[in-house]
Amino acid sequence: MDESINRKLADSITMHQVNLERVKSGLDKKAKSVFRQLEKNLKTEIIKADPTGVTAPSYRQARMKKLLTQTRATLSSTYKRMSKDMRLSMKELAATEGAYHQQLINKHVGVEIASVAVSKEMIESIVNEKNIIGGTKAADWWMRQSVNLQRRFESTIQEGMLRGEPLQDLVKRVAGTKKNDYKDGIMQTTIRQAAMLIRTSVQTVANDARNQLYAANTDVVKAVQHISTLDSRTTPICQERSNKIWSLPDYQPVGHSIPWLGGPGGSLHWGCRSTTAPVLKSWEELGADGIKTDGRPSHDTEAYFKKRYKERLEKLYAKDIQAGATKNGMPIEGWIQKETNRVIMNAQSSMDGVDPEALNYEAWLIAKPIGFQQEVIGIGK
Repeated sequence: MDESINRKLADSITMHQVNLERVKSGLDKKAKSVFRQLEKNLKTEIIKADPTGVTAPSYRQARMKKLLTQTRATLSSTYKRMSKDMRLSMKELAATEGAYHQQLINKHVGVEIASVAVSKEMIESIVNEKNIIGGTKAADWWMRQSVNLQRRFESTIQEGMLRGEPLQDLVKRVAGTKKNDYKDGIMQTTIRQAAMLIRTSVQTVANDARNQLYAANTDVVKAVQHISTLDSRTTPICQERSNKIWSLPDYQPVGHSIPWLGGPGGSLHWGCRSTTAPVLKSWEELGADGIKTDGRPSHDTEAYFKKRYKERLEKLYAKDIQAGATKNGMPIEGWIQKETNRVIMNAQSSMDGVDPEALNYEAWLIAKPIGFQQEVIGIGK
């Protein structure tokens, strides 16, 4: 028998994870550009205020107050813009991921079996309410990072002033020193924290979008499977969950006792790279449970999909039908009927006995082209 539909979906979704890593890198690069500009602005404000340029304590105190007031405004506006930009990027990502995985399911089955799309309301909920990392919304994490950077800035400048450091050393406290590859400045911590927040948000939103899709199509999707990226960076929590299954719509563990806890993403831990794959019902289960239609649920799976697929082809070839055209040596109507029978037969075959299989990540990766392996694990590793 050919590879099952669920295994094919898990394989495609695992490969798609590489595209998500590209999205993370792209957003991380944009954020670094923003923070490099922020660093320049902070350095300029230190030089302009120059609290070391006067000796009288009252004048120094006045200049420090002016500097800290200005930097608070600068940091606040930068992080508000960052949070807004990330929210827009996450909305676009959620819409893209929902549509992609709906098409992916339908493509592998061969018919439009996943009929309910991720709605605008679902996307708003995913971005605004479900983008939870460590129990806190992503938008709130951006505000926390803004406050933390302000505190670090005030603390390091005040420490430098107490030590009597010259102006150029105060600037170095922000940017870092060339001697230490600029890793000793407060902005390095800021950039690392922002990168982790971005990467975790991308994975969380992408996972929530596909999980919302699966939950909206429970007439054909019976469960979700946790797919882990297994390498030296994989956490014990994701190693334990790899290939485990939870039922829909209640997310109860199937064949194990590990609770769902929101699934892979920020609900489990920072920097999570794991994702989910759908577990489709078998052709027999589809008929027994019924498929969503405009009216009552359809229990005749074959007739239902033949009707839908035939209507799709008739619409696509409407002009040919009207013109009495032929295709592959037969009248177009005959070809449509034959093609419909072929596609539905293949769909049924792919969905017979679709118990999910464990994905051996190492074996899966070795089977891929060298270029793909290098992109996943890095050249030389």
